[in-house]
Amino acid sequence: VALKVLHAQYSQDPAYQERFEREATLGLKLNHEGIVKVYDLIVDGGRLALAMELVSGTELSHQIGQVRGPIPWREALAMFDGLLDAVSHAHSEGVIHRDLKPENIMVCEGGGLKVLDFGIARDESSGKTKTGTGMGTVDYMAPEQYTDASKVDARADIYALGMTLYEMVAGRLPWAANATEFEVLNTKAAGKLPPPTQFYPDIPPELVSVIEQAMDVDLGRRCESADAFRSALEGVIRSAGEAAMRACEE
Repeated sequence: VALKVLHAQYSQDPAYQERFEREATLGLKLNHEGIVKVYDLIVDGGRLALAMELVSGTELSHQIGQVRGPIPWREALAMFDGLLDAVSHAHSEGVIHRDLKPENIMVCEGGGLKVLDFGIARDESSGKTKTGTGMGTVDYMAPEQYTDASKVDARADIYALGMTLYEMVAGRLPWAANATEFEVLNTKAAGKLPPPTQFYPDIPPELVSVIEQAMDVDLGRRCESADAFRSALEGVIRSAGEAAMRACEE
């Protein structure tokens, strides 16, 4: 197993303790091959630790930022399919992650993805959640999550997944690396993100449309679930396959 130990300087901080304990509770509840498994919460003389599944691999953020850059869209979708299945499982158990991003996704040695860090997740089945604004990571969080993180539903995770897929196929986020949180939030609220093809052209328009739907500011137009997102991406693959067949026939 891997041991995740809460640093001594945070061990007496109630907020960090609560986050650590929430990660343990939800990790014990969730059981999916695409989610890093938590086996036990260890309390030892005031110190907290999690006994977790040992995963060999690197963070997706490292793959995008330092190893790969843009991931060819077909390969990205093959990786992403398992991730959507894992998030669908979490949602079926009433768990909203609220901090999905490449830093919280492991790329395993075989190329599969695993979700980790449910420290600020919302458990709808228990009704317990942490209140406040701005919980999450600004680059990936849905606009409504910044307003009130305690009331978001599965569509907030869909937005974060859309931004993650955007970064996978474009090799970068829609804004400059030195953009301020204020600039990022204003860009999102305006709903005018540059398409990923602006940074990496070899992305089919059908995929661009699905990514944009996943990140629609209007909740009524956003993909409503991980399964709906997955179905839309399967449609992109079918469309590409039909186009390739037509090209061969011609």
